[in-house]
Amino acid sequence: YVGCQRTLGDSHPYTLASLSNLGTCLFECNQLQEARPLLEETLNKQSMLRGEKHLETLQTAHSLALLLEEQGLLEQVEPLYVRAYEGQKSQLGSTSPVVMQTAVNLAGLKQARGLLDEAEALDREAMQGCRELLGTCNEQTLQSGNCLARLLHEQGMLQESEELMLEVLEGRMKLLGESDPATLTTLNNLGGLYFTWGRWAEAEPHFFAALEGRRAVLGRQDPATLQSANNLAALFQARGRLDKAEPLYRESLAGRRSVLGDMHPDTLTSCSNLASLLHTLNQLEEAEKLMNEALNGRRSLLGNIHKDSLTSINNLAGLMRTRGKHEEAEALYEEALRGRKDLLGNAHMDTLMTANNYGLCLMNRGLLGEAEEMFQDVLEHCREALGEQHAYTLTVANSLGSLLHEAERLEEAEPLLRKVLTGLREQLGEKHLD
Repeated sequence: YVGCQRTLGDSHPYTLASLSNLGTCLFECNQLQEARPLLEETLNKQSMLRGEKHLETLQTAHSLALLLEEQGLLEQVEPLYVRAYEGQKSQLGSTSPVVMQTAVNLAGLKQARGLLDEAEALDREAMQGCRELLGTCNEQTLQSGNCLARLLHEQGMLQESEELMLEVLEGRMKLLGESDPATLTTLNNLGGLYFTWGRWAEAEPHFFAALEGRRAVLGRQDPATLQSANNLAALFQARGRLDKAEPLYRESLAGRRSVLGDMHPDTLTSCSNLASLLHTLNQLEEAEKLMNEALNGRRSLLGNIHKDSLTSINNLAGLMRTRGKHEEAEALYEEALRGRKDLLGNAHMDTLMTANNYGLCLMNRGLLGEAEEMFQDVLEHCREALGEQHAYTLTVANSLGSLLHEAERLEEAEPLLRKVLTGLREQLGEKHLD
């Protein structure tokens, strides 16, 4: 770059290409702070000298968007992705591999911002185009399928998500090998799907293989490795192995603070997850501090109606309930439930769990009639969507059984609680805390 600058001047196409390549190289080496000003300078000069709609300008806009997204600066990212996608699509057509890649990245951003329907339309368009143009055993096709599968997982469409993830995993193992970072990503994602589904025994080997593989290939401080540590910790927590969960959560949080910064969405996720574990361990002071950090950061970064903000609101409400602050808890549960119904729908698992928690809060306040109505409604949805033996279904059934016991309706409570106990023994084992 320096040689081109001295010989040819700042505005020569070769100089701009060298500046862009240097910025891209630093980005790929995870040196984000050094890469960003170089890509911003490239984009400004290309826009002035080659025009806003030149393909090289649009490619730089796309690269800068990827970098800013990695830094968690989501509000600055979307205009760049939209600019790149619309410009490339108008010049190259919707079936160009370049356009389809930009569509996948734009869909990922919309997913991160909670705009799931818009993300799904882009992901499905990209995957269909990749299959038609490139075939099923092509890495861009597999990447597109992986992104759509993650989105379907988040939308609660678990069966379709599993089918697609298994297809992607088989393709990546065949095409790239077991140790490739992309293959490890799909292993991690499949573990996450099984975790959500309550198939924890299947989730653990996928999470463990992804973590060990990423540590070996990428190093312990890589963001992907830290994600795997966080995910395996969440599984250990769910299975009652809290002594194994805490060090992994702390490793993930410390690494993300160091690598990504305090306000990155992934750092805030680690704050939230460690706080939830500390709540379970009754370490309430540290838990509340971390929960407030996560909630305030997410409200500022993502807005009040984003799924992650609503998770933080729900979690802080639970802590307030534990501390006996029932009016504060009720207000937070109301906010979380209203937001999740609007964003995710009445039958989504996150909505159902918030409704269950809100019912528990009403029960604590002695409003047994309102709480029972809520528990009955949530239990019906859980049975329909997840089945009788899913962990969430058993949780809600336990809430209803506890209410019936408190209301001294013992003939109704006993068979329900016995059924819950049998299900939890099968799901979690005899020694689990629940």
